[in-house]
Amino acid sequence: MGTFELKNDEYAFSGLTLELREEYDDFSIFIEKTRDPIYRAIINAFKNLEKTEKISLTIKSNVADTEFKTAFEYSKNNADILKDIINPYFEMMEDYETCAEIMNLYSNLIKN
Repeated sequence: MGTFELKNDEYAFSGLTLELREEYDDFSIFIEKTRDPIYRAIINAFKNLEKTEKISLTIKSNVADTEFKTAFEYSKNNADILKDIINPYFEMMEDYETCAEIMNLYSNLIKN
């Protein structure tokens, strides 16, 4: 797993930034090595939706000698991402504690 840090975004209102500090030779390696921290950052973003209507998650990294910064905006309307995309990954990794956390979060988001 690469080196990463999740912090409150100083530049975006109601946002988080995930800085992936390792350099990656290409996007296939980037996706393979950073899926876990990116998915955990998405979970964290959705946790923040219990306090706000929308949240942004900015991902910063260096891939193939190119710096990039991509922002995603989430709202409670996007909660299906947790169930349909994020949870299956953690099931595959047999991280059932995180799966339970995801499904509890999903349930709380869709009922509010």
